[in-house]
Amino acid sequence: MKRELAALAVLITLISASIWNIAKINTFTEEIGIAISKSKAAAEQLNFKNSKKLIEESLEIWQENLAYTRIFIPQTQVDETTQSFYQLLEDVNGEDILSLLPSYEAMQQRLESIRESETLSLGSIF
Repeated sequence: MKRELAALAVLITLISASIWNIAKINTFTEEIGIAISKSKAAAEQLNFKNSKKLIEESLEIWQENLAYTRIFIPQTQVDETTQSFYQLLEDVNGEDILSLLPSYEAMQQRLESIRESETLSLGSIF
């Protein structure tokens, strides 16, 4: 009976940790996504200064969570997302809306990919 209780305690701990991890990742990627959407709206109005400021703010959020993401998200996703931030900054500095829009799309897809990969399922527990 003690073994079963210990196993149950471990299972509850794993499920709780998974739920907390998903919530944390969803929270900061959603925050970044909102800033990126606002940045895109500013760029579409040709307000590149504000657009750049919002990208820099979202990059700061990403960097604040980098130590955590390097542990729980595959390194390739972390590197690709970081690269997308710098590509977005480069494009906004160029002030060319035609090259900027695909960069925004790529960033949103990266954030969505992170959120999708961090979902709770039986496979992620067992």
